[in-house]
Amino acid sequence: MQAATYYIGPNGNDALTGTSVAEAWADFGAAWTVLQPGDTLILLDGVYTQPLEPNGRNGTAEEPITIRAQHDGQVTIDGEDVRIPVHLYRDYYVIEGITARNGNHTVYFISGSHNTLRRVSGYDANPDVNSDVFAIYDSHDNLLEDCIAAGTGRKMIMIYRGGNNTIRRCFADWRSWDGRDWCDDWPWGDNIQIYNSDYNIIENSIGYGSVPVWSIAVQANAPYVSAIGNQVLGSISIFAGMNHDSTVKHWPAARPQPTECTQLRDFGWPSQRAGFAIYGNGVIRDNLFRDIFAWGSAGLGLTAILDGEHANNRIEYVTLLNNGLDNPEWWGGIGAEWRAEEEYLWDQRSELWVEGVDESGIGARLDTRYENGLLTDIPLWPWPMEERIQAELGLSPTILINSIRAQWEAVAKPVIPFIRDGVFVAPLLD
Repeated sequence: MQAATYYIGPNGNDALTGTSVAEAWADFGAAWTVLQPGDTLILLDGVYTQPLEPNGRNGTAEEPITIRAQHDGQVTIDGEDVRIPVHLYRDYYVIEGITARNGNHTVYFISGSHNTLRRVSGYDANPDVNSDVFAIYDSHDNLLEDCIAAGTGRKMIMIYRGGNNTIRRCFADWRSWDGRDWCDDWPWGDNIQIYNSDYNIIENSIGYGSVPVWSIAVQANAPYVSAIGNQVLGSISIFAGMNHDSTVKHWPAARPQPTECTQLRDFGWPSQRAGFAIYGNGVIRDNLFRDIFAWGSAGLGLTAILDGEHANNRIEYVTLLNNGLDNPEWWGGIGAEWRAEEEYLWDQRSELWVEGVDESGIGARLDTRYENGLLTDIPLWPWPMEERIQAELGLSPTILINSIRAQWEAVAKPVIPFIRDGVFVAPLLD
Protein backbone atom coordinates (compact mmCIF):
# COMPACT_ATOMS: atom_id res chain seq x y z
CA MET A 1 0.00 0.00 0.00
CA GLN A 2 1.43 3.38 -1.01
CA ALA A 3 2.13 5.86 1.79
CA ALA A 4 -0.21 8.84 1.92
CA THR A 5 0.08 12.45 3.11
CA TYR A 6 -2.71 14.16 5.04
CA TYR A 7 -3.24 17.69 6.35
CA ILE A 8 -4.78 19.23 9.43
CA GLY A 9 -5.22 22.90 10.31
CA PRO A 10 -6.73 25.19 12.96
CA ASN A 11 -9.32 26.27 10.40
CA GLY A 12 -9.88 22.87 8.82
CA ASN A 13 -13.06 20.82 8.45
CA ASP A 14 -13.43 17.17 9.42
CA ALA A 15 -16.00 16.68 6.66
CA LEU A 16 -13.24 17.15 4.08
CA THR A 17 -10.81 14.53 2.76
CA GLY A 18 -7.66 15.75 4.57
CA THR A 19 -5.61 15.04 1.45
CA SER A 20 -4.52 18.62 0.64
CA VAL A 21 -4.05 22.02 2.26
CA ALA A 22 -7.43 23.09 0.92
CA GLU A 23 -9.03 19.88 2.24
CA ALA A 24 -7.38 19.94 5.69
CA TRP A 25 -9.08 18.32 8.66
CA ALA A 26 -9.68 20.24 11.90
CA ASP A 27 -9.50 17.55 14.59
CA PHE A 28 -6.62 15.17 15.28
CA GLY A 29 -9.17 12.45 15.89
CA ALA A 30 -9.99 12.43 12.19
CA ALA A 31 -6.37 11.59 11.44
CA TRP A 32 -5.85 8.84 14.01
CA THR A 33 -8.52 6.66 12.45
CA VAL A 34 -6.89 6.94 9.02
CA LEU A 35 -3.10 7.05 9.42
CA GLN A 36 -1.26 3.88 8.44
CA PRO A 37 2.44 2.99 8.83
CA GLY A 38 4.45 5.11 6.42
CA ASP A 39 1.88 7.92 6.25
CA THR A 40 2.59 11.60 7.02
CA LEU A 41 0.34 14.12 8.76
CA ILE A 42 1.26 17.76 8.05
CA LEU A 43 0.18 20.36 10.60
CA LEU A 44 -0.63 23.71 9.03
CA ASP A 45 0.66 26.83 10.76
CA GLY A 46 -1.20 28.08 13.80
CA VAL A 47 -2.22 27.29 17.37
CA TYR A 48 -3.97 24.01 18.23
CA THR A 49 -5.92 23.84 21.49
CA GLN A 50 -6.34 20.07 21.38
CA PRO A 51 -3.85 17.40 22.44
CA LEU A 52 -1.54 15.74 19.96
CA GLU A 53 -2.20 12.24 21.27
CA PRO A 54 -2.15 9.51 18.62
CA ASN A 55 -4.49 6.72 19.71
CA GLY A 56 -4.61 4.75 16.48
CA ARG A 57 -2.04 2.45 14.94
CA ASN A 58 1.66 2.12 15.66
CA GLY A 59 4.14 2.73 12.90
CA THR A 60 6.81 0.17 12.14
CA ALA A 61 10.60 0.22 12.09
CA GLU A 62 10.55 0.33 8.29
CA GLU A 63 7.55 2.67 8.02
CA PRO A 64 7.12 5.06 10.93
CA ILE A 65 4.17 7.42 11.04
CA THR A 66 5.35 11.03 10.63
CA ILE A 67 3.69 14.12 12.10
CA ARG A 68 5.40 17.36 11.14
CA ALA A 69 4.85 21.09 11.05
CA GLN A 70 4.27 22.57 7.62
CA HIS A 71 6.86 25.22 8.55
CA ASP A 72 9.43 24.67 11.28
CA GLY A 73 8.45 26.32 14.56
CA GLN A 74 5.17 27.74 13.25
CA VAL A 75 2.87 25.18 14.88
CA THR A 76 1.96 25.44 18.58
CA ILE A 77 0.13 22.80 20.59
CA ASP A 78 -1.29 24.68 23.60
CA GLY A 79 -2.37 22.65 26.63
CA GLU A 80 -3.96 25.76 28.16
CA ASP A 81 -2.88 24.42 31.59
CA VAL A 82 -5.67 21.81 31.51
CA ARG A 83 -4.13 18.91 29.53
CA ILE A 84 -0.85 17.42 28.33
CA PRO A 85 -0.18 19.01 24.91
CA VAL A 86 1.80 16.09 23.41
CA HIS A 87 1.18 12.57 24.73
CA LEU A 88 2.87 9.82 22.73
CA TYR A 89 2.16 6.30 23.97
CA ARG A 90 2.33 4.64 20.56
CA ASP A 91 5.49 3.28 18.90
CA TYR A 92 7.47 4.22 15.78
CA TYR A 93 6.35 7.81 15.35
CA VAL A 94 8.37 10.78 14.08
CA ILE A 95 7.30 14.25 15.28
CA GLU A 96 9.06 17.25 13.75
CA GLY A 97 9.09 21.03 13.88
CA ILE A 98 6.43 21.78 16.51
CA THR A 99 6.23 23.87 19.67
CA ALA A 100 4.14 22.81 22.67
CA ARG A 101 3.40 24.69 25.87
CA ASN A 102 1.29 25.05 29.02
CA GLY A 103 0.85 21.47 30.19
CA ASN A 104 -1.33 20.58 33.17
CA HIS A 105 1.49 18.21 34.11
CA THR A 106 4.21 17.59 31.56
CA VAL A 107 4.36 19.25 28.14
CA TYR A 108 5.64 16.21 26.21
CA PHE A 109 4.93 12.82 27.80
CA ILE A 110 6.62 10.00 25.88
CA SER A 111 5.70 6.52 27.11
CA GLY A 112 5.88 4.80 23.73
CA SER A 113 9.09 3.38 22.29
CA HIS A 114 11.12 3.71 19.07
CA ASN A 115 9.95 7.30 18.55
CA THR A 116 11.85 10.33 17.23
CA LEU A 117 11.09 13.92 18.19
CA ARG A 118 13.16 16.35 16.14
CA ARG A 119 13.36 20.16 16.10
CA VAL A 120 10.73 20.47 18.80
CA SER A 121 10.41 22.96 21.64
CA GLY A 122 8.50 22.83 24.90
CA TYR A 123 7.62 25.49 27.46
CA ASP A 124 5.97 25.69 30.87
CA ALA A 125 4.96 22.49 32.58
CA ASN A 126 2.71 22.72 35.65
CA PRO A 127 4.64 24.84 38.20
CA ASP A 128 3.03 23.19 41.24
CA VAL A 129 3.36 19.41 40.74
CA ASN A 130 6.24 16.99 40.08
CA SER A 131 6.39 18.03 36.44
CA ASP A 132 8.71 17.99 33.44
CA VAL A 133 8.70 19.75 30.10
CA PHE A 134 9.91 16.57 28.33
CA ALA A 135 9.35 13.26 30.12
CA ILE A 136 10.55 10.01 28.53
CA TYR A 137 8.87 7.62 30.90
CA ASP A 138 9.16 3.82 31.20
CA SER A 139 10.07 3.53 27.53
CA HIS A 140 13.03 2.72 25.34
CA ASP A 141 14.82 3.51 22.08
CA ASN A 142 13.47 7.05 21.75
CA LEU A 143 15.44 9.95 20.24
CA LEU A 144 14.91 13.57 21.31
CA GLU A 145 17.02 15.59 18.87
CA ASP A 146 17.51 19.35 18.43
CA CYS A 147 15.11 20.45 21.11
CA ILE A 148 14.44 23.42 23.40
CA ALA A 149 13.01 23.05 26.91
CA ALA A 150 12.42 26.14 29.02
CA GLY A 151 10.20 27.86 31.54
CA THR A 152 8.40 26.29 34.48
CA GLY A 153 8.58 22.71 35.74
CA ARG A 154 10.55 20.68 38.27
CA LYS A 155 12.75 19.30 35.51
CA MET A 156 13.15 20.39 31.93
CA ILE A 157 14.12 17.05 30.33
CA MET A 158 13.97 13.72 32.14
CA ILE A 159 14.45 10.07 31.22
CA TYR A 160 12.76 8.03 33.96
CA ARG A 161 13.01 4.22 34.15
CA GLY A 162 13.89 4.09 30.47
CA GLY A 163 16.61 2.38 28.45
CA ASN A 164 18.54 3.12 25.27
CA ASN A 165 17.05 6.59 24.86
CA THR A 166 19.07 9.52 23.46
CA ILE A 167 18.87 13.24 24.19
CA ARG A 168 20.84 14.95 21.43
CA ARG A 169 21.63 18.65 20.95
CA CYS A 170 18.99 19.93 23.34
CA PHE A 171 19.04 23.34 25.03
CA ALA A 172 17.44 23.41 28.49
CA ASP A 173 16.77 26.65 30.37
CA TRP A 174 14.98 26.05 33.69
CA ARG A 175 13.29 29.20 35.00
CA SER A 176 11.03 28.38 37.98
CA TRP A 177 8.94 25.86 39.93
CA ASP A 178 6.53 26.79 42.75
CA GLY A 179 5.75 23.35 44.20
CA ARG A 180 2.46 24.26 45.87
CA ASP A 181 1.12 20.70 45.47
CA TRP A 182 4.37 18.71 45.72
CA CYS A 183 5.94 18.84 49.16
CA ASP A 184 9.58 18.16 48.39
CA ASP A 185 12.32 20.69 49.04
CA TRP A 186 11.76 24.10 47.54
CA PRO A 187 13.21 25.55 45.42
CA TRP A 188 13.83 22.58 43.13
CA GLY A 189 14.87 22.50 39.52
CA ASP A 190 17.03 20.48 37.12
CA ASN A 191 17.77 20.93 33.44
CA ILE A 192 18.55 17.47 32.00
CA GLN A 193 18.49 14.26 33.99
CA ILE A 194 18.80 10.50 33.54
CA TYR A 195 16.84 9.16 36.51
CA ASN A 196 16.78 5.51 37.64
CA SER A 197 17.51 4.46 34.06
CA ASP A 198 20.12 2.38 32.21
CA TYR A 199 22.03 2.68 28.91
CA ASN A 200 20.87 6.14 27.86
CA ILE A 201 22.84 8.96 26.21
CA ILE A 202 22.91 12.72 26.61
CA GLU A 203 25.06 14.13 23.82
CA ASN A 204 25.92 17.69 22.78
CA SER A 205 23.31 19.25 25.05
CA ILE A 206 23.38 22.51 27.02
CA GLY A 207 22.00 23.13 30.50
CA TYR A 208 21.66 26.85 31.12
CA GLY A 209 20.69 28.99 34.06
CA SER A 210 19.51 29.08 37.61
CA VAL A 211 18.78 25.44 38.55
CA PRO A 212 18.77 25.01 42.35
CA VAL A 213 19.95 21.39 42.09
CA TRP A 214 21.85 20.14 39.01
CA SER A 215 22.11 21.24 35.41
CA ILE A 216 22.96 17.83 33.87
CA ALA A 217 22.87 14.70 36.01
CA VAL A 218 22.69 10.92 36.28
CA GLN A 219 21.10 9.52 39.42
CA ALA A 220 19.62 6.43 41.07
CA ASN A 221 17.88 7.50 44.24
CA ALA A 222 17.08 4.26 46.09
CA PRO A 223 18.83 0.93 46.82
CA TYR A 224 16.50 -1.05 44.55
CA VAL A 225 16.97 1.09 41.41
CA SER A 226 19.91 1.61 39.07
CA ALA A 227 21.73 3.96 36.75
CA ILE A 228 23.95 1.69 34.66
CA GLY A 229 25.82 2.29 31.41
CA ASN A 230 24.66 5.85 30.79
CA GLN A 231 26.76 8.38 28.87
CA VAL A 232 26.96 12.18 29.08
CA LEU A 233 28.97 13.31 26.05
CA GLY A 234 30.05 16.65 24.59
CA SER A 235 27.71 18.60 26.85
CA ILE A 236 27.83 22.00 28.53
CA SER A 237 26.57 23.57 31.75
CA ILE A 238 26.48 27.35 32.11
CA PHE A 239 25.33 29.40 35.14
CA ALA A 240 23.95 26.55 37.27
CA GLY A 241 22.33 28.29 40.23
CA MET A 242 23.00 31.73 38.76
CA ASN A 243 20.91 34.39 37.08
CA HIS A 244 21.36 34.97 33.37
CA ASP A 245 23.26 38.16 34.18
CA SER A 246 25.89 36.06 36.05
CA THR A 247 24.79 37.18 39.53
CA VAL A 248 24.01 34.61 42.22
CA LYS A 249 20.36 33.52 42.27
CA HIS A 250 18.80 34.24 45.69
CA TRP A 251 15.55 32.66 46.79
CA PRO A 252 12.80 33.89 49.14
CA ALA A 253 12.76 32.56 52.70
CA ALA A 254 9.24 31.15 52.22
CA ARG A 255 7.61 28.96 49.57
CA PRO A 256 5.15 30.41 47.07
CA GLN A 257 1.68 30.61 48.60
CA PRO A 258 -0.90 29.29 49.12
CA THR A 259 0.44 25.83 50.04
CA GLU A 260 0.45 23.33 52.89
CA CYS A 261 4.05 22.39 52.03
CA THR A 262 6.77 23.65 54.35
CA GLN A 263 10.06 22.03 53.26
CA LEU A 264 12.79 24.46 52.25
CA ARG A 265 16.11 23.76 50.57
CA ASP A 266 19.22 24.45 52.63
CA PHE A 267 21.91 25.68 50.26
CA GLY A 268 24.49 24.99 52.94
CA TRP A 269 24.20 21.31 52.09
CA PRO A 270 26.41 19.76 49.38
CA SER A 271 25.85 18.82 45.76
CA GLN A 272 23.55 21.70 44.83
CA ARG A 273 23.60 24.33 42.07
CA ALA A 274 26.16 22.10 40.33
CA GLY A 275 26.99 21.90 36.64
CA PHE A 276 27.25 18.10 36.36
CA ALA A 277 26.37 15.44 38.92
CA ILE A 278 26.31 11.72 39.49
CA TYR A 279 24.30 10.94 42.58
CA GLY A 280 22.41 8.39 44.63
CA ASN A 281 22.35 5.29 46.78
CA GLY A 282 21.22 2.88 44.08
CA VAL A 283 23.33 0.69 41.80
CA ILE A 284 25.41 3.22 39.86
CA ARG A 285 28.06 1.76 37.59
CA ASP A 286 29.61 1.87 34.12
CA ASN A 287 28.58 5.50 33.53
CA LEU A 288 30.74 7.78 31.38
CA PHE A 289 31.04 11.58 31.42
CA ARG A 290 33.22 12.58 28.45
CA ASP A 291 33.90 15.96 26.82
CA ILE A 292 31.94 17.95 29.39
CA PHE A 293 32.36 21.63 30.19
CA ALA A 294 31.01 23.51 33.22
CA TRP A 295 31.33 27.27 33.62
CA GLY A 296 29.89 29.78 36.06
CA SER A 297 28.13 27.46 38.53
CA ALA A 298 27.14 28.75 41.96
CA GLY A 299 28.13 25.32 43.29
CA LEU A 300 30.71 22.87 42.00
CA GLY A 301 31.32 22.31 38.31
CA LEU A 302 31.19 18.54 38.84
CA THR A 303 29.98 16.64 41.88
CA ALA A 304 29.75 12.96 42.82
CA ILE A 305 27.88 11.58 45.82
CA LEU A 306 27.52 7.80 45.67
CA ASP A 307 26.23 6.03 48.77
CA GLY A 308 25.24 2.70 47.25
CA GLU A 309 26.87 0.07 45.04
CA HIS A 310 29.09 1.84 42.52
CA ALA A 311 31.86 0.82 40.11
CA ASN A 312 33.54 1.80 36.84
CA ASN A 313 32.20 5.35 36.62
CA ARG A 314 34.54 7.45 34.44
CA ILE A 315 35.32 11.05 33.57
CA GLU A 316 37.36 11.89 30.47
CA TYR A 317 38.14 15.16 28.66
CA VAL A 318 36.63 17.46 31.28
CA THR A 319 36.92 21.26 31.52
CA LEU A 320 35.84 22.95 34.78
CA LEU A 321 36.25 26.70 34.88
CA ASN A 322 34.96 29.63 36.98
CA ASN A 323 32.67 27.50 39.17
CA GLY A 324 32.00 27.57 42.91
CA LEU A 325 30.84 31.19 42.76
CA ASP A 326 28.66 30.80 45.88
CA ASN A 327 29.87 27.43 47.12
CA PRO A 328 29.56 26.63 50.87
CA GLU A 329 32.82 26.98 52.78
CA TRP A 330 32.70 23.46 54.20
CA TRP A 331 32.10 22.03 50.70
CA GLY A 332 35.22 23.51 49.13
CA GLY A 333 34.37 27.19 49.44
CA ILE A 334 34.26 29.97 46.88
CA GLY A 335 36.01 29.09 43.63
CA ALA A 336 35.94 25.32 44.07
CA GLU A 337 35.59 23.41 40.81
CA TRP A 338 35.17 20.04 42.50
CA ARG A 339 36.13 18.41 45.78
CA ALA A 340 39.27 16.32 46.10
CA GLU A 341 37.34 14.17 48.58
CA GLU A 342 35.07 13.03 45.74
CA GLU A 343 37.83 12.00 43.33
CA TYR A 344 37.90 8.39 44.53
CA LEU A 345 34.28 7.98 43.41
CA TRP A 346 35.45 8.22 39.79
CA ASP A 347 37.11 4.91 38.92
CA GLN A 348 38.91 6.36 35.90
CA ARG A 349 39.96 9.96 35.23
CA SER A 350 41.83 11.28 32.20
CA GLU A 351 42.48 14.47 30.19
CA LEU A 352 41.09 16.80 32.85
CA TRP A 353 41.45 20.58 32.74
CA VAL A 354 40.31 21.79 36.16
CA GLU A 355 41.10 25.38 37.03
CA GLY A 356 43.68 25.64 39.80
CA VAL A 357 43.76 21.87 40.32
CA ASP A 358 45.01 20.12 37.19
CA GLU A 359 45.46 22.18 34.03
CA SER A 360 47.50 19.56 32.18
CA GLY A 361 44.77 17.71 30.30
CA ILE A 362 43.21 18.43 26.93
CA GLY A 363 39.82 19.18 28.43
CA ALA A 364 36.49 19.02 26.64
CA ARG A 365 36.49 18.63 22.86
CA LEU A 366 33.48 20.57 21.66
CA ASP A 367 34.07 21.41 18.02
CA THR A 368 32.31 18.41 16.45
CA ARG A 369 29.17 16.41 17.07
CA TYR A 370 28.53 13.18 18.86
CA GLU A 371 26.20 10.79 17.05
CA ASN A 372 25.01 7.61 18.77
CA GLY A 373 27.79 7.88 21.33
CA LEU A 374 30.62 8.37 18.83
CA LEU A 375 32.57 11.59 18.24
CA THR A 376 32.32 12.52 14.54
CA ASP A 377 34.00 15.10 12.31
CA ILE A 378 30.67 16.89 11.66
CA PRO A 379 30.86 20.50 12.96
CA LEU A 380 28.73 21.23 16.01
CA TRP A 381 28.69 24.99 15.48
CA PRO A 382 26.80 27.17 14.78
CA TRP A 383 24.29 25.63 17.15
CA PRO A 384 21.73 23.65 15.10
CA MET A 385 18.67 25.29 16.72
CA GLU A 386 20.25 28.75 16.82
CA GLU A 387 17.48 30.56 14.92
CA ARG A 388 14.65 28.85 16.83
CA ILE A 389 16.26 29.64 20.19
CA GLN A 390 16.75 33.25 19.20
CA ALA A 391 13.15 33.52 18.01
CA GLU A 392 11.58 31.75 20.98
CA LEU A 393 13.89 32.63 23.89
CA GLY A 394 15.62 35.76 22.69
CA LEU A 395 19.12 34.43 23.26
CA SER A 396 21.88 32.85 21.21
CA PRO A 397 23.91 29.86 22.40
CA THR A 398 26.77 30.83 20.09
CA ILE A 399 26.88 34.45 21.26
CA LEU A 400 26.65 33.24 24.85
CA ILE A 401 29.67 31.01 24.34
CA ASN A 402 31.64 33.81 22.69
CA SER A 403 30.88 36.19 25.56
CA ILE A 404 32.20 33.67 28.06
CA ARG A 405 35.47 33.42 26.20
CA ALA A 406 35.78 37.21 26.01
CA GLN A 407 35.18 37.57 29.75
CA TRP A 408 37.84 34.98 30.47
CA GLU A 409 40.36 36.69 28.20
CA ALA A 410 39.67 40.02 29.92
CA VAL A 411 41.05 38.70 33.20
CA ALA A 412 43.99 36.98 31.47
CA LYS A 413 42.70 33.50 32.11
CA PRO A 414 43.51 30.58 29.79
CA VAL A 415 41.42 30.32 26.65
CA ILE A 416 38.54 27.93 27.10
CA PRO A 417 37.71 25.19 24.59
CA PHE A 418 34.93 26.90 22.71
CA ILE A 419 33.88 28.77 19.61
CA ARG A 420 34.56 32.35 18.68
CA ASP A 421 33.47 33.82 15.37
CA GLY A 422 32.77 30.33 14.12
CA VAL A 423 36.30 29.07 14.84
CA PHE A 424 37.05 26.35 17.36
CA VAL A 425 39.53 27.44 20.03
CA ALA A 426 41.48 24.75 21.87
CA PRO A 427 42.31 25.16 25.58
CA LEU A 428 45.57 26.91 26.44
CA LEU A 429 45.92 28.27 22.92
CA ASP A 430 48.20 31.32 22.77
